[in-house]
Amino acid sequence: MIYDANIFIDVIDMEIIKALREADYRIYTTSLVTNEIIRTEQKVALSGLQISIYRYDSIEQYADLYAFKDSVHPKKNLSDSDFSVLKLALDMSVPLYTSDAKLRSVARISRILLAVFDF
Repeated sequence: MIYDANIFIDVIDMEIIKALREADYRIYTTSLVTNEIIRTEQKVALSGLQISIYRYDSIEQYADLYAFKDSVHPKKNLSDSDFSVLKLALDMSVPLYTSDAKLRSVARISRILLAVFDF
C-alpha cells in the first residue's frame, strides 16, 4: 500500500493507528510525504509503524518526478508529494490510499488502483 500524507494524518486523528500497527501490511511512501508530517505528536504516532520510504535525494530523481508530472497531467494543481506517491504506486503496481479528492482524480486518469478513504 502506498500512503499519502492525508491518510497518515487521518489515521492518527481518528485514533486507529493501533489497528494499523497490528495489521500485516507493507506501507510505502516517499520522503516528500514524510516531510509533510511536521507535528511532533504525529511523528511519534507514526514512529511505531513499519514504513518503507522512497527517498528523493538526487537531482535525477527530481527530474524523473517532474517528467512524470508533466506527462500525467501538468495542469492539475497537485503538490510534488502527491505526484511522488502517484509515481510510486504506478511503479510498484500497488494501490494508493488517499482521502484527497484531487489526488484521486489524477490517479483515476493515470489508471492507478485506488483505495479510497472518504472521511
